[in-house]
Amino acid sequence: MIDIFALNIIYPMKKFFLLRFAFAVCVTAFFTQNIAAQVANDDCANAVLLSDVTQYCSQNDEYTNETATLGTTPPAFCFTGDCNDVWFKFVAVASDLNININGESVGLPGGTLIAPEVALYKGSCDALQPFGCKKDLIFANIIELNQTGLLVGETYYIRVCATNGSEGTFRLCVNNYNPVPPPKSDCPKAVQLCDKSGFTVQAVTGAGTDPNELNDAECFQTSFPPYETNSTWYVWTAANNGTLTFTLNPSNPADDLDFLVYELPNGPTDCANKISLRCMASGDFTPTSPCMGPTGLDENSTDTSNPPGCAPDITDNFLAALDMTAGSTYALAVNNFTSTGNGFTISFGGTGEFASPQVAFNDSDSDDVFCTDADIVFTDATSVSQGTISSWSWNFGSGAVPATANTKGPHSVKYTTAGAKSVTLTVKSNTGCSITLTRNFSAIVCCTATLSDSFFVQNPKCNADTNGLIIAIGKLGTPPYRYKWSTGDTTALISKLGAGTYKLTITDANGCFKLDSIKLINPDVFTVTATPDTVTIFEGTQVELTATASESPATFVWKATNFSQIGSSVTVSPMDSTLYIVTALSSVNNCEAKDSVRVFVKPIKYFLPNAFTPDGDNLNDTFGATVTGITVSEFKIFTRWGQIVHDDPNSRWDGTRSGEALPPDVYAYRIVLKYPDGSSKPLSGGVALVR
Repeated sequence: MIDIFALNIIYPMKKFFLLRFAFAVCVTAFFTQNIAAQVANDDCANAVLLSDVTQYCSQNDEYTNETATLGTTPPAFCFTGDCNDVWFKFVAVASDLNININGESVGLPGGTLIAPEVALYKGSCDALQPFGCKKDLIFANIIELNQTGLLVGETYYIRVCATNGSEGTFRLCVNNYNPVPPPKSDCPKAVQLCDKSGFTVQAVTGAGTDPNELNDAECFQTSFPPYETNSTWYVWTAANNGTLTFTLNPSNPADDLDFLVYELPNGPTDCANKISLRCMASGDFTPTSPCMGPTGLDENSTDTSNPPGCAPDITDNFLAALDMTAGSTYALAVNNFTSTGNGFTISFGGTGEFASPQVAFNDSDSDDVFCTDADIVFTDATSVSQGTISSWSWNFGSGAVPATANTKGPHSVKYTTAGAKSVTLTVKSNTGCSITLTRNFSAIVCCTATLSDSFFVQNPKCNADTNGLIIAIGKLGTPPYRYKWSTGDTTALISKLGAGTYKLTITDANGCFKLDSIKLINPDVFTVTATPDTVTIFEGTQVELTATASESPATFVWKATNFSQIGSSVTVSPMDSTLYIVTALSSVNNCEAKDSVRVFVKPIKYFLPNAFTPDGDNLNDTFGATVTGITVSEFKIFTRWGQIVHDDPNSRWDGTRSGEALPPDVYAYRIVLKYPDGSSKPLSGGVALVR
């Protein structure tokens, strides 16, 4: 790490670092600061969505809190106090998280922010739960927050603050990853990598028990050993023939990362005869130099070793990709020469793969679409070719009960919320291999299995009435419920209904809906029958009218002009023809029915002539009372001497006595009329017989 073009003497590595660090402090002021516009993410509700948080980094000066206002959320537990905050959010895709805020840092500033503070929350904006917090206590103006235990699929919020008056622009880096074991600084104890998933190393400090492991590195030979200062070692076995690329990105952009790639011919724990394949030692005084910043292997480079310093012919900080051979074991040593204690993020590429257990798991649902509140069983199906599985770590994602598990299983899980779900299984082998598999699922509210309803129904009380009603009651779904009837009503209760079919769509808060048809039935027609239909009576007589109803008991009311009487039967004696209307009321629902009887009244009449002519011409040949509505109970004819010549109430007198014609004369008569009520009326007088 010595710039041999700038120095005439060779310094030990750490001494050279002190010189370069001092120089970096001096040049900080030359970096350009951007003036930010009014921020939109001034509160949690308007948090900027980070859609990809796998090794995400914004541009320098991309974000700011310069024009942010004091937050309404109480200060996080590690914050200095109230602050002008800005917010970000993301959906977790793995269990571990690294957040890096780079403001006006020494060496390679990401902006102008002084003394940044960062907090991590879970939940929702109206119910935030603190999950992690970190602040810059030494005014390095760069800060890292590392957090474990995230639930895949859960939404998390990042809050960036600075003490009042020290706001500014900044670069934000976020890496959400599945962790590997903590770094080891000795080759025989190297962390075994089993797949090419990227990860973040939180800090690299110390050279381990053997600081001479890098003394064989040809790219360091211009300085004095030991070359290993702050190191971490990784080892893997190639699963196939193929290329390997990787990028090491320092958490502190001003850090100088060196690395070496070895082949271990004797296997992963025997480093005695390791063979150096790639060696990177270049560095510089200027953080923006091509020899600083991200480093690694790529497909475009051809060199396999870079010496300390930054030679004029070095155009980047990368070496040629590695051609791996299936079955061969390789080691990577990463050395943070800058010695700040900061870590780095690594990502892998190329066609080669790492040998590992074949992690797999099954679920009890055939189409990977789960019903909320249904039991889903996850079963480990991992296979290993070497060693055995020593541990399992399950993360069932947001809304899962249980959320995690640490045994092989099988595990029965329920999801209390709908949406996209990610289930992660991390297995570790007794050889130190740790590998993670994430599968994506969907949880939906299975409407047909949950939402139901019941009804209170009141049919119309009487046939053809419009006093029916229906009350709908939503059940087993998620309240509140919405109702839409075929009548256009949107309430649970609809009324003033006649008989018929009414359709309902009931919808719950999850959008589940159910269709129903409810039928209101007309009761039987309530009727009343009055007898007789019509009747004719004579003046002064009476008649009984009777009513019967189709439902018993019932109440009857008879009405006519100047007449009202209660009862199923009534006796009437009208003077004139009259229409009697009977109204019946049922005792159960008070239904009403009507019928009528028309009573015709004939007047009572009689006629007696004062003469008659019994001459056989069929005109006025007989004498008697002509009556209407009454009868004749007595009819006698007398001579002027009092002799009876006719005595028969049932026949008229023809002017004879015992068959012999009587002479013309005036004859006396006595007639008794009998009325329908039983009374009698006598009549007497004389009639002339004319021949």
